[in-house]
Amino acid sequence: MKDTELVVYREYFGRFEEVGRVAPAGDGIGFAYSESYLQSRTAQSISQALPLRPGAFSARETESFFNGILPEGSMRRSLGRAFHADIDDVGAFMARL
Repeated sequence: MKDTELVVYREYFGRFEEVGRVAPAGDGIGFAYSESYLQSRTAQSISQALPLRPGAFSARETESFFNGILPEGSMRRSLGRAFHADIDDVGAFMARL
């Protein structure tokens, strides 16, 4: 995921709105909510582990959450082979998906 940012969206009443971005951070990935999303009356956190707040979450916090919503086991291995992605590199795996 070297220089790639992944945009996280949510569907809200038939519209997609940007929630935040996943970006390289140190030796992993970090997540930060978009300023416009934080200012929205309807903003909700994407997880209790990633509460609404300005600033980036650490690689540990970010990878823990996103790793938990990715496929597991044989499905993850199959997708990793198909996408030529390292299944242990959460950011690279997400970028391929």
